[in-house]
Amino acid sequence: MASDFHDSTIPQPAPPPNVPAARGDRRGPGATAVWIEAGVFVETTRARRLARVVGPGDLIQGEGVWVTEGLYREGDAVALPEGVQGDRAQAAADRRVRVLKARLDCLMTHSSLTRLADLLATIHECNGESRIVLTQQELAELVGLRRATVNEGLQALQDRRILRVGRGRIDILDAAGLAKAACGCESGEAVPPRSPGAES
Repeated sequence: MASDFHDSTIPQPAPPPNVPAARGDRRGPGATAVWIEAGVFVETTRARRLARVVGPGDLIQGEGVWVTEGLYREGDAVALPEGVQGDRAQAAADRRVRVLKARLDCLMTHSSLTRLADLLATIHECNGESRIVLTQQELAELVGLRRATVNEGLQALQDRRILRVGRGRIDILDAAGLAKAACGCESGEAVPPRSPGAES
């Protein structure tokens, strides 16, 4: 006869541990979807251009690169109440479509300076750190601009005392000023609200 209660003496399988990711690690096309526990990941197109920025609590659904160190879990390894997992995955998929549409509009209508500021503001919002460790070449590849154009944009933001550029790094001095300089296409969607029961 089947028991109507859960026997707590039976050992339950432990969820898989978080998987660490180093800055610069790439995910290829067709990789399994995973939830971000910590860190910032930039999803890219097949041409390695910026598609969207995702942070803790969000789902990585495509290829891209880690712009900070991070931790992630397989999609089914996140301990959430029954029914929440599907809702969370659907919300993440809906958000991805919205952000990709906004990204296309952004490319058509906004200047290189506002697009660059938007990417930096989004990474800063996801990461919460004042230092972003990215080279000008990496930024240029992500936003699809020439390195000289990125250099000019960073210099303009530095002249306004919004950030300070160093070798292979950018220090955010004025987050509010950076947000004002950004077009807002990505940063307004940078960190989705966490679902009830989501792990911290």
